Amino acid sequence: MLMDKQLENDGFTLVETMLTLFVVSILLFITIVHIPKFENNHSLDEVQNIKYFLEKKQFDAMRKESLVLVRIDYQTNQITSLDTKDNSREVLKINHCILKEGSLTQFTFNNKGDSSAFGTIYLSCKNKNSKLIFQIQKGRFRIE
Repeated sequence: MLMDKQLENDGFTLVETMLTLFVVSILLFITIVHIPKFENNHSLDEVQNIKYFLEKKQFDAMRKESLVLVRIDYQTNQITSLDTKDNSREVLKINHCILKEGSLTQFTFNNKGDSSAFGTIYLSCKNKNSKLIFQIQKGRFRIE
């Protein structure tokens, strides 16, 4: 009697397996259809990278309690920072946008995060112009 019970229950039937695979296939199809498409938008990413780079330099100046000099080099299309406390230098090369001559060529972040700048950095990214506008008060800058 015990032997007969074991022989009767020997796994999933073919119909149950096919039904399970069918349900899983439907769920995968629905998921794949709704995956967002990747948009190759390097220019917006580059503007955000510039913003993050400048914010990092501002926070580094406050954290290390030092003066950080930021220089915008229009000829080489890059932004360079120099920490005056430990003489560390960092360069952000800009690949997908072009720095256009503007009113700002260099500025500093002091140990409180305030900037010595009042001016604008102009960027041209795929026929779209952006501006990084600096204000002296509390080292604030914004992107337009």
